[in-house]
Amino acid sequence: MKLFIIGNGFDIGHGLPTGYWDFRTFLDLVRPEFLKSFEEHYVIYPGMSDEGKKKTRKS
Repeated sequence: MKLFIIGNGFDIGHGLPTGYWDFRTFLDLVRPEFLKSFEEHYVIYPGMSDEGKKKTRKS
């Protein structure tokens, strides 16, 4: 079996959980200290609660 991925949006178009929030959720489970450091370093969600973070994500 072969899988050919062509163009941008193939993953999202096929319902694969590959968005940033999916990646963030994974990191929060396996490497929470890295996630915190990463978001602080790149000023992602500065001082925002988890509920606030969820409201800013794209579906």
